[in-house]
Amino acid sequence: MNDPVLSYTLKMVFDLDGSKTHTISLPDPKSGLTKSEAIAVANYITTTEAITSGGIPVADLKDAYIAVNGRQELEV
Repeated sequence: MNDPVLSYTLKMVFDLDGSKTHTISLPDPKSGLTKSEAIAVANYITTTEAITSGGIPVADLKDAYIAVNGRQELEV
C-alpha cells in the first residue's frame, strides 16, 4: 500500500450572533502554527470587522483547530 496523502486545514469558528457560528477554513496553514497566532489573527478579524456572514460581522473566536484529512490509494 502507498503512504496516505494528508491535507491540513485551519478551522476558525466564530460566534455570529449568540445563536449561530461561522467557520472560516484556511487550507495549508504554516507548519508549527500556534494557538496564540490563531488568536491574534482572530482578534484582527473581529476588531476590523473584516469578515461578515449575512451582513453580520463575526464576533468572538469560539474554537481554532487544524483538521487533518487523508487519502489512501488502493493498489490495483
